[in-house]
Amino acid sequence: MGCWYRTCGISNLPIYDDMPVYVFPLVLESFHEKGGSVGVFRPMPISFTAKYNGYGGGYDCTGTGLPVVLESLRQKIEECTYHDITVSRDSFDEKTFFKAAHENQLVIDHLGKKRSVDFTMCRKDVVDNILENRKITKFVGEGMGNCGHNNSYISYSFSDVLKDIPSFIAEMKENYVEKFEPKIAKAVLHMGLHCVYENCDLNKACEFIIVAFHQYAFAREIEAQIIELVLNNEIDAARSLMTEYVKFNFINSFMESVRKSWHPDLFMGSQDCDMNEYILLNNSIKNSIEKNTSYVDEDGDDEE
Repeated sequence: MGCWYRTCGISNLPIYDDMPVYVFPLVLESFHEKGGSVGVFRPMPISFTAKYNGYGGGYDCTGTGLPVVLESLRQKIEECTYHDITVSRDSFDEKTFFKAAHENQLVIDHLGKKRSVDFTMCRKDVVDNILENRKITKFVGEGMGNCGHNNSYISYSFSDVLKDIPSFIAEMKENYVEKFEPKIAKAVLHMGLHCVYENCDLNKACEFIIVAFHQYAFAREIEAQIIELVLNNEIDAARSLMTEYVKFNFINSFMESVRKSWHPDLFMGSQDCDMNEYILLNNSIKNSIEKNTSYVDEDGDDEE
């Protein structure tokens, strides 16, 4: 059987053979919520990188998120054998992850219910461009910002978010780890890392911490690993894992902004991709935005 292209989960551009991608694992929910980026599939709030192998999966997988994804799934997978695919906790690796997900044979036991696991791939050049160029604009009060009407807004980027991770972890250590016994500190922090700061405006990384755990797969488990690393004073490892966690949430907030939802790519198999059609689509979107500016006020807020 010949190879085929996948479709980028953000841009809908084709993913060619050997192209670098981010892999975002997804867990199918038993009910559908209308609205938001997580209505049907619950993404794991972490990713890993790979190269597309031309047959639906990836190779040369790497990144801080890879062992986290594999171990999280390994603990809950339903073991099975399907044709030449054996899903076993003892031998579960990235190759099994891709093969079993492609054949709809990757299932986990979550809260006593079986959930199918799949994934979406996003082109690394697309994701990296968003991380490099996206600007967050936030109202902070008249005269208190650095941009917008009467300097009422601040503008910052993903690099600014990353700069606040060390101070976030330092806050965890000072106000929780060093103040309480380990069991108490762990119990308090397990309420959610978003509680580290009473006001998330004080730390940009805190603004990209999950609050609604039920909307994401393994969010509590990932936060628990960050907490354990800080408790064990493995600060570099904690920073690395939190960087990947915050990166997902930054991309997810972009998905929310452009009204996209997480789901496996629904269009793969074709290698027919006329880039002129994509250019036409993007120009149509750009023209529509420019012609309909009356729907949006000067600060970017929807008019009533």
